[in-house]
Amino acid sequence: MRNEHSYWYNKTMKEVFDEGTKGDYILFSRSACAGSQQFAGQFGGDQASRFYGLQQAFYGLLTASASGFNIWGSDISGYNGSATPELYERWLEFATFSPLMRAHGVGTQRNPWAFGEEATELFKQLYWWRENMLDHVYSMSIDAHLTAQPMVRAMAIEFPGAGLDAVDSQYMFGSEMLVAPIIEEGRRCKMVTFPVGNWVNLWTAETVVGGRSMMVDAPDATIPVYLRAGAAMYLNVAPSLQICDSMADGKQLPVLLVTPAADRREVRHYFDEKKSALFVTDKTDDEAVTVENKDGLKLEAVLVYGVNAKKVLVDGKKTAFTTEDNRTVVRTPKGFKTLQVF
Repeated sequence: MRNEHSYWYNKTMKEVFDEGTKGDYILFSRSACAGSQQFAGQFGGDQASRFYGLQQAFYGLLTASASGFNIWGSDISGYNGSATPELYERWLEFATFSPLMRAHGVGTQRNPWAFGEEATELFKQLYWWRENMLDHVYSMSIDAHLTAQPMVRAMAIEFPGAGLDAVDSQYMFGSEMLVAPIIEEGRRCKMVTFPVGNWVNLWTAETVVGGRSMMVDAPDATIPVYLRAGAAMYLNVAPSLQICDSMADGKQLPVLLVTPAADRREVRHYFDEKKSALFVTDKTDDEAVTVENKDGLKLEAVLVYGVNAKKVLVDGKKTAFTTEDNRTVVRTPKGFKTLQVF
């Protein structure tokens, strides 16, 4: 039976859980083989708590994703051994932008406070960002199920024929985010290859012109993440509308995070296999950023990154907004069909 054992084992467990839970569950399997990914998610193996273990996890994710395994996650800071605070932080950053974000291991604690105050603060920031985009990650999994587009995409998969086949130190997390984790000890910068088009820094909202490789700063507690031109991400954020603020009080608002489009893009957000919402981003002749909410989804605000707006129209009418540091915030509690930012 060898590898095939994993197929039948996972299949049997799924059938048992289907009977008792009516589909509301997820299985997390230690072993897998070709075809078993339809039954369970997988973990990435017992990597050592060293930077070479993080590198194994990174390339394991790219390989697994290219092979049809989407629901995948590694152990933050590694499974076996004592991690340094630097390793914990870098692995935490990588895990935040993996399909599964989890901590597990033996020998020492994997709690963030075991690695110091900076690690604890970084965990808070990235944990709340992960909660912000939880619906987006779930939508990515539904999309992968329906279309076979992997949740994590090597650059050659997302941009075929663009000369990016040899770029293996970064990836697309879904269709909207370019992620370039730091996986080497002592590194405070990273060479990032930007495909043609504009890319907006998730953390600073600064715009980078693509079609080139560029060394970007990545000091401690920072992971390079960029949104593509015309990105549209459905999020749930704190009432402050700051993407990394705590939602521990249970209050959260549905918003759309977008970036200026170079041309027309359609982005579909899935709530489940049958229910979805379509967003269209575009640029008009007068350079206005245009966002169409095709299905009229109820949204409390639109966060436009990469733009300091001078005027905003909601369904053709001027509306109030705030703008600071390349970010424009438009509150839309009454909903909208079309939003234009000038």
